[in-house]
Amino acid sequence: METMRAAQLVELGKLVCEEAQVRPPEEGELLVRSRYASICGSDLHAVYMGVTVPSLPQPPGYPGHEGVGSVVESRHPDFQAGD
Repeated sequence: METMRAAQLVELGKLVCEEAQVRPPEEGELLVRSRYASICGSDLHAVYMGVTVPSLPQPPGYPGHEGVGSVVESRHPDFQAGD
């Protein structure tokens, strides 16, 4: 199975960058190859203050939603590989 480098939130205030398995997208999802990424204020609140926001991952999870990339594989009707 293919792997990627990923920063994983393992506990409050602790991120670990390591290899993670790339899982295939499920129905309605996309697999996106990141080109650029940034940190949003809500990511900082989740990582350092434990703020629970339903749309943000909780430990263990992969925070971040400020990114730019291209679709590698799509199982969503509105997107195709290459978008």
